[in-house]
Amino acid sequence: MPLKHIRLELARTPDHPQGSAVHGYEFVAPLAADGHLDAEEWKAHKPQCTVRRFWRGAADENGHLVHTRGRKWAFSYAAGEDDDEPIFKFDRHRFVEGEYLSVTEHDGVTRPFRIVRVRRASAPTQTRDTRYPPPPCPPPQGGRGKKDRRVAYQLHLSPPLCGGGGGLGRGGGAA
Repeated sequence: MPLKHIRLELARTPDHPQGSAVHGYEFVAPLAADGHLDAEEWKAHKPQCTVRRFWRGAADENGHLVHTRGRKWAFSYAAGEDDDEPIFKFDRHRFVEGEYLSVTEHDGVTRPFRIVRVRRASAPTQTRDTRYPPPPCPPPQGGRGKKDRRVAYQLHLSPPLCGGGGGLGRGGGAA
């Protein structure tokens, strides 16, 4: 069963009456043929089931899709359950473009999200949306020799190094 790369964007809310493409989540999960999450396949692919929360004006948050006690699904960004963002009836949703679901975020507010993309996940999984490039890198420290200019040029061309770096954890780069 292939893993799927799923993008959720904020649906209509009082603050965003038209919804928002710059507020949402991208995550990787195993889906059954009918579009539902497959918990057994998730167990076999836990490390690949990553999530990236993107929110204009805030650093990206990277973590994992977790299946908690009580058979509930959540997005988790650190060890423990304090930061988990539960997803309402996640196991009952069909992940089909155009459908809606709700996520209870860190601030305790449950917000609606629209499924805008479901695609086969590529390996390695890259969840950064290239439509929104990372911020520019700071200038290199040190002298002004030829080597320093070359390093600065390489840094500006390398999204995993610019815009938060790689790896998992709050504020990290692509998962």
